[in-house]
Amino acid sequence: MTIRTPLLVLFLLLTPAVVGGHNWQKMVQQVDYSIVRISYALPSEYIAQYGLPEGARSTCTGFSINRQHGYFLTAYHCLNNGTVEGLEVDGESAHLMWANIDLDAAALSARVSRPALRVNSHIEKGMPIGVLGFGYALADTLFVSGFVAHPSIQFGPSQPGEWLIMDSAFIGGMSGAPVFDDRGRVIALVQRGNDSIGWGRPIADIYKATRIYWQ
Repeated sequence: MTIRTPLLVLFLLLTPAVVGGHNWQKMVQQVDYSIVRISYALPSEYIAQYGLPEGARSTCTGFSINRQHGYFLTAYHCLNNGTVEGLEVDGESAHLMWANIDLDAAALSARVSRPALRVNSHIEKGMPIGVLGFGYALADTLFVSGFVAHPSIQFGPSQPGEWLIMDSAFIGGMSGAPVFDDRGRVIALVQRGNDSIGWGRPIADIYKATRIYWQ
């Protein structure tokens, strides 16, 4: 098990233990063990266009859903629109097992063992929630907390389906990260956002399609 201590500990020391009236410190450390970096090699033309270093990789976030078999969940848009050549989970070669564009979710397998997170499909407006992911593609995870602004609402034809809305913004690189409750249970997947809010599919919708992979 890999424990990312230096940056996480520094972050927690600089952040009050009580965020938004809720103590997250212990739960953040627990959930962090289940978080993985999802990446793939960027195309050479993309690297040349943006002046990136040779061998640069994309970065997203995923989390363990089955420790024994090494299964992980992430956002589908993290897979370069289904192109999974060179896909890795924490530096280990990964394979795509399942994907759904409408749910913007994908299940991967890799020879990586992390504690599996559990699911909580009961979501209420106003409940405290947290997010852990590789924001800004940094070397360690970042933590964001907030509240459920709405547990399941429609945006309209441009983004069909039901979405959970969080009152805090997600950070680029957190796509595929778990949105979790105060007991560390997943309630949604990080998928979209702007400067003010974040939104993602409630985990119940994704769990129905992927339950055979969960531990």
